[in-house]
Amino acid sequence: MLLNDAAARILDLRRRTGLIGRHCREALRSCPEVARLLLDAFRTEAPPNRAELELRHLSDLGRTIGYTLSHVRDRRGEVTGATMFFKDLTRIERLEEQARLKDRLAVLGQMAAGLAHEMRNPLAAIEIHAGLLRRALDPALGAHAESLDHILAEVRRLNEAVATVLDFVRPVEIAERPVDVEALLEAATRQPCAGTVRIERDYAPGGTVALGDPGQLRQVFENLLRNAYEAVGASGTIHLRTRLVREGARVERPRSAYGHDALPAEEVAEPEVLVEIADDGPGIPPDVRDKVFQPFFTTKPRGSGLGLALVQKIVQSHRGRIDFTNGPGRGTVFRVVLPAVLGDAA
Repeated sequence: MLLNDAAARILDLRRRTGLIGRHCREALRSCPEVARLLLDAFRTEAPPNRAELELRHLSDLGRTIGYTLSHVRDRRGEVTGATMFFKDLTRIERLEEQARLKDRLAVLGQMAAGLAHEMRNPLAAIEIHAGLLRRALDPALGAHAESLDHILAEVRRLNEAVATVLDFVRPVEIAERPVDVEALLEAATRQPCAGTVRIERDYAPGGTVALGDPGQLRQVFENLLRNAYEAVGASGTIHLRTRLVREGARVERPRSAYGHDALPAEEVAEPEVLVEIADDGPGIPPDVRDKVFQPFFTTKPRGSGLGLALVQKIVQSHRGRIDFTNGPGRGTVFRVVLPAVLGDAA
């Protein structure tokens, strides 16, 4: 068997030289689907042309290749071998899937907005009349007071859920100005759920200034920190890091919001502020990494599934990016990149 460097890289075969000359079934032991296709090519008159294959073993989310199989014939026309030309289509496939998902979510968002508007008036009426009943009958309620208080609490919770849905489907309006990123992070750390969590800071020397809406960016950081607090439990460590990445610097992009592989290092076109919020919790399970930012997806018993979806929407409205990766050993690192303000403009 022969293979070039590109094939070895796509198939994650790091020791290419040791594979050359071996039988394909042995050389491609970690890629049995590819070995099977090559061997099947000897048993068919017309090998597959312009087909796709999903390789589940290559990463948590798998990898998709587009391939063409051809026979290798000798001078007499006898089949003596098979060639496979293939290309990594993983990123293309997932971009297309995200586009399809975006269309479906747009329709779902319109439906959710309509339902939310329809629910608001009945919920308001229930809350008002339950409150009036609670005050009017208070002396005589006795054991029923707790039940009526529970009704009021659940109605308020539903109202909060409806408001969250409306916030998500409403267009983001940004009042941009220079924002002290470290000050926003410090404000976001002051949450009731903080408990005894230890916070370590590694801020950029001299601080960083981003261009954005301070209220909305604080909402982003509060949401990410709230998730980090919940991940580490009553005690644990959260690490906050900020960096200024200047124009022309080369940085390696981490895995994307949907958990894909890291992208090659690329040159920064404009100054950026990099914010990382890392926790030492259990990390994000592989089977949910591609759903983290999907609206209405949640692993929490009483979660709305809109927290991270709204965070992503706000960051993207600021011409920024948000992604994540599992930290060293365990934990999760969320990374937010925002346009930076330099010099006198800050």
